[in-house]
Amino acid sequence: MVQADVKGQALRVGLVGAGRGGTALLQLFATATAVRVVAVADPNPEAPGLAFARARGIPVTGSHLGIFDYAPEIVIEVTGRPDVFEELARAKPLGVELVGAPSARLFSEVIVRHAREAQQVERAETIRRMTGGIFHSLNNIFATLVGRTGLLLRTLESGRWTPAQLTAGLESMAQAVAQAREILKRLRQLTRPPAEPAVTRVDVNELVREVVALADPLIRDALMRSVTIEVRLELSEVPKVLGRASELIDVLLNLIVNAIDAMPAGGVLALETAHEGANVWVRVRDAGTGVPDEVRAQLFTPFFTTKPHGTGLGLSVSREIVRQHGGDIALESAEGEGTCVAITLPAAEGLLGARALPNLVGWRVLIVDDDPFVRELLVELFEKAGCDVQAAEGGQDALAYLERAPYELVLADIVMPRVTGWQVARAGRAKNPAAVVILFSGWELGPEDPSLAEIGVDVFLPKPIRLQAVMEAVQRALATRLSLPGNPVVPP
Repeated sequence: MVQADVKGQALRVGLVGAGRGGTALLQLFATATAVRVVAVADPNPEAPGLAFARARGIPVTGSHLGIFDYAPEIVIEVTGRPDVFEELARAKPLGVELVGAPSARLFSEVIVRHAREAQQVERAETIRRMTGGIFHSLNNIFATLVGRTGLLLRTLESGRWTPAQLTAGLESMAQAVAQAREILKRLRQLTRPPAEPAVTRVDVNELVREVVALADPLIRDALMRSVTIEVRLELSEVPKVLGRASELIDVLLNLIVNAIDAMPAGGVLALETAHEGANVWVRVRDAGTGVPDEVRAQLFTPFFTTKPHGTGLGLSVSREIVRQHGGDIALESAEGEGTCVAITLPAAEGLLGARALPNLVGWRVLIVDDDPFVRELLVELFEKAGCDVQAAEGGQDALAYLERAPYELVLADIVMPRVTGWQVARAGRAKNPAAVVILFSGWELGPEDPSLAEIGVDVFLPKPIRLQAVMEAVQRALATRLSLPGNPVVPP
């Protein structure tokens, strides 16, 4: 066995479970000098946390009981499986503390809060950097106003003026005021308090133009340092995407800031849009220094940064936002040859077309999630399919709806305060034994987990939710029902 650290050194921690929850804890502990993760256990060799652990030289094992071979002082069981926790409790050596999934979720909440706070710090840093360019633009506008006012006064005092001269002067001043209003509007957008805007169809090309306008103070700031950034827009005709415009603006603005930082001597910043199949692409290219291979491999790792004052959350949070929108983000770069970051998002009509789902016209559908983004996406998806949709913000509301009427399809998040998705699934199945029940969660849960079969859950989906996966899940559930003799099938 590996010997424990000398007293006074970092606390030795072992993690059981390397899915999303385990990975989040690994990322948190990677920034904590008082904690040393001595090993990670997961039977799934493709679990994302294992790759994270190997990259940092942390031993991995496929056996949850094998975690004790690395002499941890604390073992955190993240899987949430009662049988795993019980086996660990029976086998743990004397003096080893065992922490279960509920406490691990508390740690995860700490991670989320820390990430949000760090994200706000990063946003504030972006605004600070833009201040010089904003002041420069406003000073130019004020100079125009002051100059035009002086000219008009002198012209009027001379008595030799024409209506055309007066009109031209006033129009010039009105244009300057309009420019100032736009600058202040953009500044307000950047400094707006956190909100939950509605999910809408977003014009990607308009979004790109808006972000470039928002970034103009950064480009002017670079110009004042004798650094010229040439912006090129190569926008194709593309369909709209479904999502929150403000969140997508944050993603693109972060990519533009990174691109400007990558060109200390200036260069071309290109933003392109394209439509390929059912996807819309946005590419941000710079002609900068490029990214070395060893750095590129870690760019999407939370808290990893090469900037002196960076939080290391810009790209990781951006990827999470894009994935919540059903898309993905990828980066290509070579040292000395610039960088291209490509965002792909599913076209709205491709996601929400009625043909994307089986014939569900007239079905009563209950959607339960305390995340308004997921809830609104699913509501629009099933309304497009002709369903009678009821949305619940939490488990308590869902139980109230189920008391009043049965539903043919129930979709619920598992982890919700007070009343969980497990309880909603049981109630939905009890009210209508033929209902299709789909659960989803950000916590890992194997498709063969006994809890799913016990309750009668048809499909489990991991978060972030992808609408294509939801469609396939409904189709899969119905196909399974039809293939089993005697199985109840909800009529369309």
